[in-house]
Amino acid sequence: MKWWVTFGFLLWLSAGFLGVPGPVSKLTLLVLAIMTLFGSRMQGLLGGFLVGLVEGAVIGSNIAAFAASRMIVGYILGSLRSLDFDANFIVAAVWAFLTCITAQILFRIGVPGGSFVEVALATLGAALLNAALAIPLYWLASKVFASNN
Repeated sequence: MKWWVTFGFLLWLSAGFLGVPGPVSKLTLLVLAIMTLFGSRMQGLLGGFLVGLVEGAVIGSNIAAFAASRMIVGYILGSLRSLDFDANFIVAAVWAFLTCITAQILFRIGVPGGSFVEVALATLGAALLNAALAIPLYWLASKVFASNN
């Protein structure tokens, strides 16, 4: 229950940045990435669906493409987490970076459009920002879930 409450709160906070142009608009993917470090495969799948649903609804774009791409990423992250490795700050940063890149690639497969260079640069900027913000968010989440580890 603590996982879902924390996930919902962080998703609510990050959703406020979805309409802002630039890399801050991918903070919902950061929430998904960090929370899957503390969750299960099913939590990653359902969390990815909720992230996609919120992104599609707030941005006003193709909700199905957002939900599907984020669900796939959440499932992959949850599956990787089931390998039972020890997460740390570096893993969290790399995890967040790759989450953003993978989610955007999957989304663009479902909804092509825009200049490739513009989309790639925007995605790279968002991924770098998410990687930098993953370190303090991981620290915070590790304190919240310390009793579960």
